[in-house]
Amino acid sequence: MPRKGEVGNFRSRKTESKYITICDFTNPWNFFQLFIVGTQLGILEWLQYNGLIGDDLPCWRESCGGSLKLRKKSCIDGYAFRCRKDKNHEFSLRKGTIFDKSHYLVADIMVFIKVNIFLCTITQKHC
Repeated sequence: MPRKGEVGNFRSRKTESKYITICDFTNPWNFFQLFIVGTQLGILEWLQYNGLIGDDLPCWRESCGGSLKLRKKSCIDGYAFRCRKDKNHEFSLRKGTIFDKSHYLVADIMVFIKVNIFLCTITQKHC
């Protein structure tokens, strides 16, 4: 729970994204730090740490038995999962997540979710 005067206070923001939790989004500067000025890799690592995309996954090909590692790739997210055992097994980091089948940047989706939750909270509407 934020202390008095910390909500929305620029000076009380967290400057390193790895220390930001979902509860820290009560201060909008933390959200801004992570999703607006943060790097794509920093955003993806934060999403992995918070369980929104996979981390340390087994290969999606049943007969392989390898594990997946996040690798740089020229795609919308800039990264994809590649099997450590067979480099030909490559998968979108969105597979099996709430971001699956979307063509928007992950950061844009998170901003959309944050804005809509914030608006629903302020207006007290059932969205």
